[in-house]
Amino acid sequence: MPPLDVAKVLTRKQEHECARLDDFEFRVRIRAIRLLADHLNARHGFDLDGVEWARSAVTEPAEATLERLHVALGAASPGIGEIWRQHRRATARAYEQVIVERGDPSPFRMA
Repeated sequence: MPPLDVAKVLTRKQEHECARLDDFEFRVRIRAIRLLADHLNARHGFDLDGVEWARSAVTEPAEATLERLHVALGAASPGIGEIWRQHRRATARAYEQVIVERGDPSPFRMA
């Protein structure tokens, strides 16, 4: 039996943990956009498709998505500052929801 290559084991664990944390962060980011669109619909009477906005947010940073959302709402927009505040709240809700569904994102200990 060959000796245990600790460096290889640790590298594999690091790759696994990074992928798991990236997946968690992605799920939170996309869900936050959907929750924000749903909130704007309920609060301001818009007719935004939260799923479509979430899909479009996959390929761009949140800042660009929020700016596009502000422009798309036009004169009826509650303002970019309010959109950012609501996005922070939606992100907190999304984080809690993803924890319930996927578990705590904290890295697992090897021991």
